[in-house]
Amino acid sequence: TFNMAKRGGFSIGIDYGRNEILAAKALALRHSVNNIVFTQMEVTPENASLLPKADLVICLSIFHHWIRKLGEDESLRIMKGLAESANKYFVFDTGQPNEKNVDWNECLDFMNPDIDKWAEAYFKALGFSKVVNLGNHRTSLSEVPRTLFIAVKDTNE
Repeated sequence: TFNMAKRGGFSIGIDYGRNEILAAKALALRHSVNNIVFTQMEVTPENASLLPKADLVICLSIFHHWIRKLGEDESLRIMKGLAESANKYFVFDTGQPNEKNVDWNECLDFMNPDIDKWAEAYFKALGFSKVVNLGNHRTSLSEVPRTLFIAVKDTNE
């Protein structure tokens, strides 16, 4: 969010955690970043489609928590609402179904046997024309790397 604001765009950061939002607001104030807003909010199937339209929507490391808490259908409704908010790009990562010692990996079985193929089919069904695997990154939770994707809408540019 800060990197986008530094480039001149207006950015909105949303997090369910109160402390995370307070810290982000303090950083924005300390560094005089005025084109950024942070709000504490739980994104739900009912309100995801009400979020403002943006050229870029970033959804990182939360989808697997929605799956665990809400189930597959409701979590996919959230993703659909977020995808509708993305005018051009949607950046996405999630926990992986093959991660060990976590309480949500079995909930992600629908992504097997190949998360790249699942992501491509899923985002294309949501109206994106191209899905690119941007690479993998590690987390502190698992030795299994997570995949970062960007889905692109055909904007005829």
